Amino acid sequence: MPTNTNDRYLFEFSAPTCPNMEGTTEKSVPDQTGKELVGKVVKKLKSNAISDTVADVPIPPDGAAFSDINITKQFRWTKTAKDSTTVGTIPTITLREYIVAVPAFFQNMKLITEQIFGTKDAEWEGPASTVKSISDKLPSMFRTPILRALSGGYGLATAVNEGVAVGFDTTKFEMPSYLKSYENIYGVKKTNFIYRVPYLEDAYKSISNTWGAESNLLTGPIQALGALAAAVSPGIGIDFAKTFQYPQNGPSYNINFYLDNTRYDDITEWKKNYRLVYLLAYQNLPNRVNRTALTPPVIYQSSLPGVFSYRWSFLSKININFVGNRRAMPPFKVTKNTAPTEVIIPEGYEIQMTLTSLTPETKNLMFDSINNPVKSYEESEPFLPGSEENLGKLVKQGSLSPTEAAMLEGYNYLPDTQGVPEKTTGPI
Repeated sequence: MPTNTNDRYLFEFSAPTCPNMEGTTEKSVPDQTGKELVGKVVKKLKSNAISDTVADVPIPPDGAAFSDINITKQFRWTKTAKDSTTVGTIPTITLREYIVAVPAFFQNMKLITEQIFGTKDAEWEGPASTVKSISDKLPSMFRTPILRALSGGYGLATAVNEGVAVGFDTTKFEMPSYLKSYENIYGVKKTNFIYRVPYLEDAYKSISNTWGAESNLLTGPIQALGALAAAVSPGIGIDFAKTFQYPQNGPSYNINFYLDNTRYDDITEWKKNYRLVYLLAYQNLPNRVNRTALTPPVIYQSSLPGVFSYRWSFLSKININFVGNRRAMPPFKVTKNTAPTEVIIPEGYEIQMTLTSLTPETKNLMFDSINNPVKSYEESEPFLPGSEENLGKLVKQGSLSPTEAAMLEGYNYLPDTQGVPEKTTGPI
């Protein structure tokens, strides 16, 4: 008889915590560069983030280092057997979840100052380098104030960089060289949740481009030239070179599937399904800190091999609909550390989501979809605590399948399992 994984906990709740509350380190000592001010602001923001009024946050259950929720292979969205070849070859979108830890103001200031003044390891890059080169040829009465201003700007850039990097303790990424411009647009921290969702739609790629008149120092003279020509001619038409208009919004993909709560082979998975839809909805809501401040919903690094790779994306729409008859079920525990609660369970759920990139698509991102797709074991920190013993425990409790465990580094033996490959490559 098939094993009933309906009671598997997908997550548990934890109070928000932050080990480092100071917002400053030995590198962020008070000086004339503004580090002290940045440190104080960061400290205040971090203390707000763990206010007593903040709702609890989901974490992987039972002390696991991560929770890999494979909807394609572990949930009943089709009547076809989960271990069938058909299900095994269904296109799957991988969503790696992050919380935004750094306000956009700080992150954008960091990006701008780096572009103008360079970084700690590469001083005087960008426009500041040009200004400095010109000032070196000027008399001292002009050169001195220019260098003082550049030095102050570089000090601000250093303060912002260290304040954001050290104060917020965000996840660092090492992306391929062709994605360096996208590497740290957002200051995020891992939630350690990974979702694998079946992609059943027809859309492959939709591209729209716009070219228009540029707006710069030549705009006025060009308009004046046009007016002058119109004064001496019954008609006028001047073809000027147009500029590509970089879009503000990224592309979107719809994700639609069903979850079956009915009994099949004497097993029903309504508990596991409810926990999944609750987690998806919960993570995509803001968390109120106080009367004015909020922490935003999660964002994702997402990929569908050969179709797209979005290093920064979000779910712009989530619709969860009841399908068929529904009834109130006896109280049950959504998580191990919450009280039993009564819920309404339908015969099935219809899940409608729209995944939207936070950056417009470029050749860089499209190339990434075939060259370096996101994988669940692309983590900079240890993927799992311990080794074989921990993996075996996760398999027994249903948090990890035998095949998934066998695919992890340095692990090729699982007790009480059959047909586990000793070495497997590629995404799970």
